[in-house]
Amino acid sequence: MQALRCERLAELRFVGGRPLAAASGLVCDAAGAHVIADDALHLGRFDAADRPGRRLRLLPGRLPAEVAARKRRKPDFELLLPWRGGLLAMGSGSLPRRELAVWVSGRGAAPQPFALTPLYQRLRERVGTLNLEGGLRRGRELWLLQRGNAGAPGNGLLRLPAAALDALRLGRPLPRCEPRWQPMALGELDGVPLGFTDACALDGARWLFSAAAEDTPDAVQDGRCVGSVLGLADA
Repeated sequence: MQALRCERLAELRFVGGRPLAAASGLVCDAAGAHVIADDALHLGRFDAADRPGRRLRLLPGRLPAEVAARKRRKPDFELLLPWRGGLLAMGSGSLPRRELAVWVSGRGAAPQPFALTPLYQRLRERVGTLNLEGGLRRGRELWLLQRGNAGAPGNGLLRLPAAALDALRLGRPLPRCEPRWQPMALGELDGVPLGFTDACALDGARWLFSAAAEDTPDAVQDGRCVGSVLGLADA
């Protein structure tokens, strides 16, 4: 496995000096970088790496500062993807309170939260415990990446009609659809199974993914991270 050299470019900080706590989802476009943190209620927008970013509130309220309490209450936004001219943040589904999405239109309207519970219930019927970490829009389909771990090394791709997500966003019942499941074997790093952490689309049928080797048998509990990889997938 080829090793990549990482170069530190800049720290992502907001106006006032507060740092971005985590970067679990990323979308880059002509306007800059949009970053979601799994343990925050805001979306970060960075026009340039050398300038402070701005925070866009997605959900009301405040999260506790204490680590364990914050982990219990966080929305766990692990997915951020372009959607219908705006951005869509989605929870991982690993706990009941992590079944929320927020759509941010590209026209300055207020962020729109909506529940993903009907969809996630259907996905659990297909794969069991959920831990979604990345997503792609491919034509008329939504692709969701399920992350495995040492206890259940079941990385895979869930494919379903994009219209199913649009129905929930518009307050309509979830249409009948059967999610398609494609297992993906990512291997191990230093004896620890690799699990998906994010993805982005490339040209044609190709897409990139990131994966981490986190030594944990559970979708919720954190573990020692021994390393990470980048991967290229095709049709």
